[in-house]
Amino acid sequence: MVASTLAIPSTTASKHCEKRPDWTLVRNHLPLLKNIIGKMSVNFPPTLDRESIYTVGLLGLISASQTFNQRKDAAFGTYAAIRIRGALLDELRRMDWLPRHLRTQVKAVKKKILDYEQTHQQPLSDEEICKLCQLNEKKWQRLKPYLKPCTFLPLQTPVSFGEESSSKTMEDCLEDIKQKTGRELCERKELLELLKLQLQFLNESEKQVLHLHYQEGLFLSEIARRVQSSQSHIWQVHAAAIEKIRRRVTRALRE
Repeated sequence: MVASTLAIPSTTASKHCEKRPDWTLVRNHLPLLKNIIGKMSVNFPPTLDRESIYTVGLLGLISASQTFNQRKDAAFGTYAAIRIRGALLDELRRMDWLPRHLRTQVKAVKKKILDYEQTHQQPLSDEEICKLCQLNEKKWQRLKPYLKPCTFLPLQTPVSFGEESSSKTMEDCLEDIKQKTGRELCERKELLELLKLQLQFLNESEKQVLHLHYQEGLFLSEIARRVQSSQSHIWQVHAAAIEKIRRRVTRALRE
């Protein structure tokens, strides 16, 4: 699931590069790549498969073969190891949904709480945690949700309803909140038609202000300069037009 969302790390981003990859160096250092991945993969979430990790690391190795300078750099193995680790770390940071400074705070607070509870064999209340970690109530409430354990499930996880087996997956059952229902689309269309109908009852000045503001995207102050009027007058015209439309639409919906 996660493999499809992988981004090429910044260290291996596609850009103009005069030097082509040295495929001999790449092939000779594949064991180095596997060794580094074996050590670092423990820090990757279980939802990211090994093939995806390998792809990211391989891109780092290929990039190293392109940018390696035998005269300036040390042995290629040392240089490649740095680039591979950098590519993998960049991917880890990209996947982390918390900003780095907030992640650091959460880890520090979690460690203090864990150390205290292991030593005293008792849980801490919110007040005790604030005192232990020197946090005010507002900051603690901000960090508290991030201390709860998280579980990641692939969207392709099968979903069962009671004892009945189903071929549906979690992806099939999740609601798309951005997707409008047929009823919502019809109601929106009717409301737009009703609004258009009410525009004919506005005077020319009100129509002009609404057109410039909502159709052309001008600020009311810009409209005032264009029509050579005061800002207060344009605001009054705009407010009067909106109120007139609101009253007529409300009356029409009641009928």
